[in-house]
Amino acid sequence: MEYADFKIPVYTADGERIGFLAHVDGPFMRISRGWLRRSVWIPTEYVATATARAVTVAFESDQLPRFRDVRHLSPPEPVDDRKAA
Repeated sequence: MEYADFKIPVYTADGERIGFLAHVDGPFMRISRGWLRRSVWIPTEYVATATARAVTVAFESDQLPRFRDVRHLSPPEPVDDRKAA
């Protein structure tokens, strides 16, 4: 999906509503946070769950500041949580 407009609430993994899904543009989604708060761009790979009523991202609310404008960055490398043998 290249571009679509939505008004779906977006929540962090710890349950805080961070705004509304404004639109999806390629591999990024813009979260509108209201008139006085700056929108954030989040890579769609951070979507943990998505329904017609809500989107939940796979990080907690204290991690939100790192997504101020990430469209110019390449996606982060996957983290391998397995311990070295």
